[in-house]
Amino acid sequence: MEIRTFWEGQYLKTVEQNILTFGKELIVEGFITGLDQNRVALNVHYAMSLSSDWHLISASIVKNGTDLFSILKSDGKWIVNNQERSDLADCVFIDINISPFTNSLPINQLDFSKSAEHKIKVVFVDVLQPEVDLSNQRYTWLDDTHYTYKNLDSGFTRTIEVDRLGLVVAYPGIWKRLHSI
Repeated sequence: MEIRTFWEGQYLKTVEQNILTFGKELIVEGFITGLDQNRVALNVHYAMSLSSDWHLISASIVKNGTDLFSILKSDGKWIVNNQERSDLADCVFIDINISPFTNSLPINQLDFSKSAEHKIKVVFVDVLQPEVDLSNQRYTWLDDTHYTYKNLDSGFTRTIEVDRLGLVVAYPGIWKRLHSI
């Protein structure tokens, strides 16, 4: 099964096409085009391989034709551009700052039936800077289609609306879904 989702970036003026292919592994490709915060052309392609339970196996991110990051998670270790990053050892997920898709990873993998709130450490990929750092985040289940996301480091908070597959429908002021097929 394949799902194509299109999002409009409202903070950055971007459009993303995301292709999610379900199989033994989940294969994800994202194509983002638009303008960055300085109104400079931005073209980003990311590819991810995920386990069937939404855990990252590998990711690659290219910006304006230049390879930015190659990220692997193996045996609990995070490898970024062929360098082990021990500072990321406790991270569970990846968060790419210019795509709403990566919010789907914790929403689909965490068990909200046991606890409505989960504090997590994630590998935060800032495509605009570019840099990779640890981020402390919290996801709180409100109902089957609404979660509150909070970046515990900055205090940034939004209530996110998702569909039955955990894909973002609305992320107020940041992204809105245009279409999904």
